[in-house]
Amino acid sequence: MKPFLKATSMRRVVQCVLVLVCALVAALAVFNVRGLLHTEDALDSLLRETTALSEVDDQLVRAGRLLEQPQETRKAQDLAAALAAARTHFAAFVREAESHAPPPLLQALQADFQTAFNAYAHPDPADAGHARQALNASLERYARHANAHAAALAQAVQAERRATFIGMGVALAACALLAFGDRAEPATLFG
Repeated sequence: MKPFLKATSMRRVVQCVLVLVCALVAALAVFNVRGLLHTEDALDSLLRETTALSEVDDQLVRAGRLLEQPQETRKAQDLAAALAAARTHFAAFVREAESHAPPPLLQALQADFQTAFNAYAHPDPADAGHARQALNASLERYARHANAHAAALAQAVQAERRATFIGMGVALAACALLAFGDRAEPATLFG
């Protein structure tokens, strides 16, 4: 082993260490990109959820306006189409929200949606108004949860980015120390 160390120059050792530091920087970059991709997927899911809820709200408002029209001028197929679209968009919302929404919040929202849906499907203006108010309250609770979730995702991105910058800074400082630390003639180790 000693002849190998005697034949190894400082320049060779520095090159090996620089390769290791470059591998560390590459690993940090891969870790950061992986974390950012996960966060991007979560934010996309949150965007799809809020879009679906917005569509549900639009369709229920449309159904409410149709119910306000006189019975003779109201078209039953328009009301049915609005309610079917609301149910479809709500199902899409539930699929997206199941991954992160607390089950009690999601169950309350589903129950309030079903109550509102039934009130619009079997028109009774008083029931529809109360059901809509309950659904709006559930939607507000979900909006608070979604905002908190988005803020947590943004903080996670900032923390990952900060950790990556610190790691890269340390790696680059080590590279600079190794590259410029010994400006003497190449010498051999242990000799």
